[in-house]
Amino acid sequence: MINPQGENLQSRFNFARIVYVFIMATIGVYTFVVLFMNKGAEAAGNPEFPPHLYTFKYIVYGLSVLMFFVITYVRKSLLSAKNPPDNVGPGSHGARFFIVTIVTAALCEAVLIYGLVLFFLGKQIGDFYTLASVSLAYFLYFFPKYSQWEEWAKESTFGTKP
Repeated sequence: MINPQGENLQSRFNFARIVYVFIMATIGVYTFVVLFMNKGAEAAGNPEFPPHLYTFKYIVYGLSVLMFFVITYVRKSLLSAKNPPDNVGPGSHGARFFIVTIVTAALCEAVLIYGLVLFFLGKQIGDFYTLASVSLAYFLYFFPKYSQWEEWAKESTFGTKP
């Protein structure tokens, strides 16, 4: 689909999807890191989760669940005509949708990073796996779809920034 300004939405979408998949691949990289780091913990008799960090652990789990709503809000905010990013003009649908896609991927990855931090602090691989699974679910749920980009392009009525 080429919009009236001559922008090829399909090529932007393809590039955004590639970047999204590369960001999504960090799940594998972080899992490898955790498995590598956990080998020493198995030899040392995997310690208990530090009791003074339980509150932090629950906060991280709460933030991970809350992240779904944050992602939804941020996507709507970035797509709204009232709040366009500074470097995106009225006719550049692909640029705006690309930004939305990459910000979405970064927020999905944040949950994975929460799991990595929790693993490094508590040495419990189950916490990492739980949050990595949540992150993967978010990545899959918000995976970019071209039909969605077309729908956004049809709905978009970008105003100019004051």
